[in-house]
Amino acid sequence: MQYDSETQIHVPYCFGCSPDNPHGLKIDFTIKDNFVIGEFTSDTHHMGPPDAVHGGIIATLIDESISFFGRGVLKEDVRTMRVEIVFRNQAPIGEQLRVEAHLQEEKSRKLIITARVYTDKNTIAEATGTLFKVKGK
Repeated sequence: MQYDSETQIHVPYCFGCSPDNPHGLKIDFTIKDNFVIGEFTSDTHHMGPPDAVHGGIIATLIDESISFFGRGVLKEDVRTMRVEIVFRNQAPIGEQLRVEAHLQEEKSRKLIITARVYTDKNTIAEATGTLFKVKGK
């Protein structure tokens, strides 16, 4: 599947954000005031611990939000180098989760973006991600 970073924000069939992937998370992202904000509601097939969302799903929400920031706000073709996540609370199954990301620092081809997953009641996780801009794009 062809992807054009100049004209597309969603990567076709992306597990995290594509509306076209029948097995994906279909995270609904918007861009507001240099923030990327995404919404996702889990189901039982996203479960890890009893009645809580699997940590890998939370990590995917974070990775998708920082990558979406690079593509959607900065209009860059980016790849994740590293993500450091601090889990604060469990995310109950079926509760709407929000994830937000914003730029902390930009140095040449390197971006540092912070993200947070939260509900109306709690912060679920906080993270700092390092991405690089793909050369030749």
